[in-house]
Amino acid sequence: MVQLQTAQNDFEELGISPAAISVDDPTQSQKTQRRLNLTYPLLTDPGATMATALGLRHEGGNPMDGSDIARPARILIDRTGRILWSDISENYRVRPLPEQILKEVAPLVNRTP
Repeated sequence: MVQLQTAQNDFEELGISPAAISVDDPTQSQKTQRRLNLTYPLLTDPGATMATALGLRHEGGNPMDGSDIARPARILIDRTGRILWSDISENYRVRPLPEQILKEVAPLVNRTP
């Protein structure tokens, strides 16, 4: 999330508004947003409704208690709700760098990163 924050201006230059969605409850998400100094929205999906709709629900994936969690994903959705690009990982530690995302999505929004 912090890496995404460092590239927020680059995303905005492409007309992309970054946001993060977590299955954490709103209180925990607010604490995370403050702790990490995130200026983009950190949305909550505690019931994993969005994660389920996007096929990201990892049933029993929480190693601490076996609860359901969301798979780590980066998704570019246009204003009509169409998914233009996605990167889904099975490992929360494996995430593309903002530069890699920018390189992939710039042609989709017809701009140069």
